[in-house]
Amino acid sequence: MFGKKNELQVQVEQLPDIFEDNGLALVEIEDDKVINRIISAVPQLAQAGVNVGAVAEGMQLANQGVYQAILPAGAKLVNSKDMEGAVRGFFRNKKEIAGQANWMNADSTVNKIAAANIANAAMGAAALVVGQYYMKQINDELADMNSNISKLANFQMAEYKGKVLTLMTQVKRASEFQTEILEDNNLRNEEIQRLQGLETTCMDLLNQANVTISELSSKEGESFEKYDKLMSEVAIWQKYQGALTEVLYMIADLNYTLHLGAISKKQCYAAYSDMYAMENNLIDKLRKWHEFHKKKFKIDVDQARMERQGIDAAIHKPLELISEKWKYRNIGKEAVTNIRVQRNIQINDRTLDMRDLYNEDVRLIAKEGKLYYSTI
Repeated sequence: MFGKKNELQVQVEQLPDIFEDNGLALVEIEDDKVINRIISAVPQLAQAGVNVGAVAEGMQLANQGVYQAILPAGAKLVNSKDMEGAVRGFFRNKKEIAGQANWMNADSTVNKIAAANIANAAMGAAALVVGQYYMKQINDELADMNSNISKLANFQMAEYKGKVLTLMTQVKRASEFQTEILEDNNLRNEEIQRLQGLETTCMDLLNQANVTISELSSKEGESFEKYDKLMSEVAIWQKYQGALTEVLYMIADLNYTLHLGAISKKQCYAAYSDMYAMENNLIDKLRKWHEFHKKKFKIDVDQARMERQGIDAAIHKPLELISEKWKYRNIGKEAVTNIRVQRNIQINDRTLDMRDLYNEDVRLIAKEGKLYYSTI
């Protein structure tokens, strides 16, 4: 377990013999660079059988016999002729050997260096673990959403659909975990700047969907057929609305991740919160729109039917004497689905879960040669 942000505290505990893990709460750490950072900070994990490619250089040095050369000011050991990169134990003046180096055991010095490296490694590894977790969740969700949007077939909206898919592809690229980006301030700042542009694009597309839904739900269906057609259009725009709202949240998630928790979640999710409030008002308007048409056409959603009207009602009036069923006509499964979905739709406020994982202890579990990050 790594300590909270800015608190160096590494604890290693043996799991009890009877340990039941929750598969949903454990996320495997698969990136070799992250694993090596963790082992550098907690070498005991290597003893637990975790498969690693390398350990920290400081830890290797600390376990070897290392000596420090003590030389006069300005003196330099002579390069070895037998081994490239090595030096000999003496130093020269311009003409001849001027003296031998004195040697002192440097284990204590190296141990201090190793301890400092471990501290840095622990802080860095904890940030990488949390960053990898956030980015993996985003990447997985975007893959599913991209597939769902791709299946939407509406040739009249081909240009809009293309923009949405391009946005999702760009956000997905940003969510592909790379230790180099999280560890390099310049690269992180470049990604943060790029995310700001993607956030603006997402809000533009989302506003277009919201405005269109608002306009459609302002129209009155003169006939049930026209009402049905309006519902079908609303259904398509709602799919884009839902997807783009999720993408906006993921952009906020990425922004928070790339800042490594240095700015508040509230600040990162401000745009999402504004859109959430706007869409809730739009949902309320849509419910009232459906309620109006339900009364106008005397729709019975549970029975998937409506009362006949006009000439149609007059023609079937005599048949009502035989059976009351002739008073009604079926409205179709798609219409029923649209009415139910659009009347009852809700947007989950994902900001209700505002856990700041960067400021929580990072719990790792070594199991069967693999490392897992526990989110509980």
